[in-house]
Amino acid sequence: MVCAAPNALTFNSPTSVAPNFGAAQTPLYQRKHVASRGKFCGWDKKFTTLRTSLVRDVNVPDKQEVEVADLVKGTVLARWPVTCTTNFPMALDEAHHRLFVGCRLPARLAVFDTEIGKIVASPAIVEHTDDLFFDAIKGRIYILGEGFIEAWQEKDPEHYDRIGSYPTPADGRTGLFVPDLGELFETIPHHGQQGAEILVYETR
Repeated sequence: MVCAAPNALTFNSPTSVAPNFGAAQTPLYQRKHVASRGKFCGWDKKFTTLRTSLVRDVNVPDKQEVEVADLVKGTVLARWPVTCTTNFPMALDEAHHRLFVGCRLPARLAVFDTEIGKIVASPAIVEHTDDLFFDAIKGRIYILGEGFIEAWQEKDPEHYDRIGSYPTPADGRTGLFVPDLGELFETIPHHGQQGAEILVYETR
């Protein structure tokens, strides 16, 4: 969760951040940012994903595992070991039975097959990730990390390609993806001369 003073938000001119692609080809395009005179407070890490109304996947960094919980019985159905540590954010590709878990040590994306509870891919990703999101429409994963947002394309359920890497302020590692808008929001906290703001990216 983030917070700021009421009526402290202003919209600014669109700015392109497409270092590796032309504006027409880039998967992410920063079309505006929202500056705030207040300070954002709090952090939101996604530790759970809901697969059905009965089953939830729960990320447990302290135990270096993902627990599959039965929401009706209140029991743990399975425990899936995570081979990397400090496993914080998660996202779900329900159609292909894939659970994405972001790790910091080492910086990797652990991709689980939710039907067998095993890791089927673990590509190296941006350091110190705090948030990641799956775009079901475009088959992409957006990973927010230390100084960069990465866009990954799902070639098939076991193969993923990095298709973009976009520089952001180093403290901006949390955000929100809104599929209906096709927009990715990244929160930048106040730090030194850096004012608090929200960067808004349009997916393409």
